[in-house]
This record gives sequence, structure tokens and C-alpha cells, in this order.
Amino acid sequence: MTADTSSPHTAAADPGATPSGAASSGAASSGAASGTSSPGATSPDATPSGATPSGADAARAEAVRAQTRADREEFLTAGLVPVACHACATTVLVKKNSPEHTSIQWISDAATSCPVLAERVASGVPAARAGTCERLRESITTAERDGAFGYER
Repeated sequence: MTADTSSPHTAAADPGATPSGAASSGAASSGAASGTSSPGATSPDATPSGATPSGADAARAEAVRAQTRADREEFLTAGLVPVACHACATTVLVKKNSPEHTSIQWISDAATSCPVLAERVASGVPAARAGTCERLRESITTAERDGAFGYER
């Protein structure tokens, strides 16, 4: 029995066999054969053959990973400014992303470091639904008004 070789996606009867013309025809070659990464590839340092890169390729892969880490750190932390609550001194990191959007990054556990949120959690409100502390919100608004941070276009 022979395999149907009319499509490059049809399996050959012999597991080691290649459908005729698949490797020589540029249009029918797979991403791995053409040197492009396959949709399932997840490793940034994987080569088309699946081998680990060496020499210059390994150095380039490490440089890309290092730059990716630096870019991610910059994206996540750039512009964050510490702001302390005037009522309880709990400190959060704040960034103004747009006139309507302010990001707040808690440095400590919000449900234990903020007395207002701790009281809500103690009364049975889940921490994820405890809402916002108005005292902290006022402190952030004051810090923004005083020029500690702001939205830059």
C-alpha cells in the first residue's frame, strides 16, 4: 500500500519517507524546513530543528532574553511613585496612565496594612471585593495635585 502524496499534510506510509516534492518545492515546505518557527514553538532560543543554539546564536538568544527582561521591568515599573496614606502611612506605588486611569501597586498586603480595608475583610467582605480606601484615594489625589506624579503625553 502506498501513501497519497497529493498533499504535503498527508502522512506517508513509511514514517521516515517524505512526500515527493515536499522538501524541494518552496511552496510545499513546512516552516521547519524553510527556517521559520512553527506556530507551536514556545522557546525563544529554539532553532527550527529543535536543537539548542551554540556560539553566536546562543549569545544572541541570551541578549534577546536580557533585553526582554529589561523591557518588561521598564513596562511594569516605569513611572511608579511611592505615595503614603496620610491617615495610616501605608505606602503604595502609583502611576498615572491617562487623565482617567491611575495604577496603584500595593507594596504590602492591602487587607492587613490598610486599617480601613482590614476592617472590611474582618467583617466578612472578601479581600478582592473590599473596594478602595477613601483616605488612600485622597492621599493619591493630593500627591498628584502637588506634582509628585502626573500623566505625561
